[in-house]
Amino acid sequence: MRSRERLAVVVIAGTLFALPCAASAQTPSADWQAAADQSTPTTRTLVLEPIRSGPVLAPDVKVTDLDGSTEVLFGAWGGYLHDETWLFGAAGYWLPDTADGLEMSYGGAVVGWRAPSFGPVQFGVRALVGGGWASVPVAGGWPLPYGDSSDRRPRHGVWPGPPPGTGYWVWFSDGFFVAEPQADVVVRLAPWLSLTGGASYRWVDGENDIFDDRLSGIAGSVALQFGVF
Repeated sequence: MRSRERLAVVVIAGTLFALPCAASAQTPSADWQAAADQSTPTTRTLVLEPIRSGPVLAPDVKVTDLDGSTEVLFGAWGGYLHDETWLFGAAGYWLPDTADGLEMSYGGAVVGWRAPSFGPVQFGVRALVGGGWASVPVAGGWPLPYGDSSDRRPRHGVWPGPPPGTGYWVWFSDGFFVAEPQADVVVRLAPWLSLTGGASYRWVDGENDIFDDRLSGIAGSVALQFGVF
């Protein structure tokens, strides 16, 4: 083979050998690519939600054990909710007229605390401390069992005067002290509206023992809270 032909063969063979080597040098290996992917930082978005404070108002309905029967109380509570945690305010409740003439209303200061929220759900506790006024029916003979504090005006019909026997009704009226601790579950329906369900115990202490057992009792409540969640 002549020298020119041998040179052409050598050049062609060298070129064919160099092409794969060049491609291998330019293309990163799979291990190198995986290491590069791991070293690349992942971009994450941090969302900050402000903790709010502001006024709240909640119309409230309580179903409660009262004087041996199930009654419904209407009322409301409200105040200032600080950092969605501490509640400072007041509350008041009223019992509509019952068949036997039982009357009651009470209210007072409210202090509450709420745990951190779990999405739209939040748990909390609060307590009402205050006073009220009530008139309860009393059956008995003469003289009246509670002295001059008894209300001798009849709620229904005309007062006939002291009967000779027993079994008639009078109404005893007086003020009382009340404390009502409560546990709540708050469910957010909107940024400005939430539904609050609670369970409480109303402890009543009056000057006479007639109020203590008859007006104390457990209660369940449902309220719509307007304002800060």
